[in-house]
Amino acid sequence: MLDDVKVCGHNACDDFRMLYKLVLLVQQELIISMALVVGLTTKPTLCKKITFLFINIIVLLTGLLWLSYGSYMLHRVESRNVAFGTVVAIGILYVIVTIGGFLAFFKNKKILFYIYSILLLALVLWQVIFGLFSLESTLLVFIVLLPLTVIKILGVVFGFQLANEIVSLPPHLTYAQLPSESASACDSHK
Repeated sequence: MLDDVKVCGHNACDDFRMLYKLVLLVQQELIISMALVVGLTTKPTLCKKITFLFINIIVLLTGLLWLSYGSYMLHRVESRNVAFGTVVAIGILYVIVTIGGFLAFFKNKKILFYIYSILLLALVLWQVIFGLFSLESTLLVFIVLLPLTVIKILGVVFGFQLANEIVSLPPHLTYAQLPSESASACDSHK
């Protein structure tokens, strides 16, 4: 129904799709801004942890955005298109990587942070390449995908940094402990 409506020479459905993506982008930018404000007002290690969690939430929102776009394509009977399978696969993989990110954070295993960071980096590259070659509007790709890509690359960097910091912690401590709690835990094990 919206496909037949033309607004200023543009398809109304395309305008709605672009507006929907921009609203989600603004929402995600607000989340990361809040994470950085909270993180910068606390200790540096806590800043990385909080920012890592918020970036992981953004990764989850990105996956849900790709899945909702796939659902939109399915309802438009474009499921025979090759892009439909790629869109759904990207969405599902983002959700799986997000679960891995939460698991890495709460289990505090160095290898899990490394796996999360490598998978997220590969997924971001796949998303950008797919976006550049498959979506109709290159401008829309740069407006929506580029800021999200930068945020997710920051998540990759924090993932590697958190993995490297785990090595310096004694084995009986968890990464979720605050530095003041870590000192008392070290004293109690002597």
